[in-house]
Amino acid sequence: MNERIKELRRALCLTQDEFAKRLGITGGGVSKLEKGTRNITEQMALSICREFNVSHAWLVDGVGDMFLDDDMATTAVFDRIMSGENETAKAVFKAFAKLDDSQWETLYKIIEEVRKNLPNKKENADN
Repeated sequence: MNERIKELRRALCLTQDEFAKRLGITGGGVSKLEKGTRNITEQMALSICREFNVSHAWLVDGVGDMFLDDDMATTAVFDRIMSGENETAKAVFKAFAKLDDSQWETLYKIIEEVRKNLPNKKENADN
């Protein structure tokens, strides 16, 4: 599993420190994980999967694709939010669950309008 962590980090083009920061550990901790001198707990594996949208089967067993497909990733986000402590996010998801088809269509149109009017990230980065 240690080699797959290194492979993942490199695929994401992250330094050990950048990777570590997202997991709440030190760069030295990532180095030890990659070298195999520190055990990778199930909790750490789950954190890596959640934070980087990685398949647990790939990370733990080397089976399948590195990253989750969009549907699986979306389900994982829903699960994380609903089991978390952010009551506002939970309330929003519960409200969404009660929408009928017509309301979903209206919401989609609103989101598309908002998306069209958002500044382009690349343009902002260049300024």
